[in-house]
Amino acid sequence: MFTNSSIKWEYVILMKDFTWKQSQDAIHIRVPLRGVHSTKVDIFTSEKFLKLHYPPFLFEVYLSHSIKENEGVCTFTDTEALIELPKLCDEQWTDLEGVYDKAERLALKQTAIVEVQNKTRKILDNRIQKKTELNQFVISTQIEMDSKKSQKIKATREKEKDDLMKDLESWRKLITDENVKENIAAQPINIKSKAILPKSDVINYSKNNSFQEKIIPPLRNGGTLNITFSERIFPTPSRESSAREEQIWLKKMNEARKASGFISEDLRPEERDPQWCKDKGDELFRKGNHMGALNAYTHGLKLSDKLPSLYSNRAAVHYAMGNFHKCIEDCSAALDLMTPKCQANLKSRITCIVRRAAGLTRIGMLSKAIDEMKCAVKLQPDNDVLKADLIAMEKAWEQDPDSD
Repeated sequence: MFTNSSIKWEYVILMKDFTWKQSQDAIHIRVPLRGVHSTKVDIFTSEKFLKLHYPPFLFEVYLSHSIKENEGVCTFTDTEALIELPKLCDEQWTDLEGVYDKAERLALKQTAIVEVQNKTRKILDNRIQKKTELNQFVISTQIEMDSKKSQKIKATREKEKDDLMKDLESWRKLITDENVKENIAAQPINIKSKAILPKSDVINYSKNNSFQEKIIPPLRNGGTLNITFSERIFPTPSRESSAREEQIWLKKMNEARKASGFISEDLRPEERDPQWCKDKGDELFRKGNHMGALNAYTHGLKLSDKLPSLYSNRAAVHYAMGNFHKCIEDCSAALDLMTPKCQANLKSRITCIVRRAAGLTRIGMLSKAIDEMKCAVKLQPDNDVLKADLIAMEKAWEQDPDSD
């Protein structure tokens, strides 16, 4: 049976120029290709229908008798297609085509297509079923092989275990048998046997059959060996292959720390003072080096966390860098250290309160910021700038009371 493909019906030329003849058991049809290559020919056959489609030509025959559709043969030459259709019955055909009207031809064609589709579907279903059965067989075979292999391994392990237990039991009986020990002790010394010689002696047999006994020196006393390792920055062991990469990384880190303007390891002894760190941070902050100032204040707090100016000035750096929550924390820490409250630290306390109010405003807590400003105005009632800021904040609060 030949295959079939879809036909584009833009334009079709019906091929009527063909010849046919018959033998005792087959029909022979010659169809000209008209310059079309054989690879572009699509053939479809059924029991009473034959079609050749090679665009733009179409050859269709509604056979007068039935043929063996699965045994047809088509041979191509350069100019024509030679079709051999075995007859279903050995009889002489008077005509190649049967007499059918339009409806009968349409029904015959549709029946042929449906039959071919059904047969093709059945073949595909059989292939799928065979493939499924084959997969199931392969899986079951693999499971069986794995099971046998597992049982074999288990049996081997059990055998080895039994043999080991037997050897262990034999050894236990041997070491507990006192008679065996007495027999070994009673045996004469064999010079050729090194196993029964005393451990403290080595006996050499010379050419003149004389024995020379040499005493083995005693073992040396034990001691403790202290091992020290070179200091390493990296937590992993040193490797020659990664030494170059480590040096490059350390160099980059050192350059980055120098760019910040403050490296604690480079400080001189007289510079390791909290007040010096505070002055260094103020200098860096005035130059706009916020990260360097932050490092200086933080290092000063590591040296001494009792200097409120370090917290206050670091709060200013945090505010400039947009770290408003940390700014509020440092202002609170500075205010806690400014005790007792007196005239000497009044200005510093007002600065911290105002800065904390600014931080609260930037994080959306306007009502709490107003309370802070009221405290600042109360401490310095003649400060017109603080009063103006408080009035502006209250107006903003009236316009948007839900800002908190």
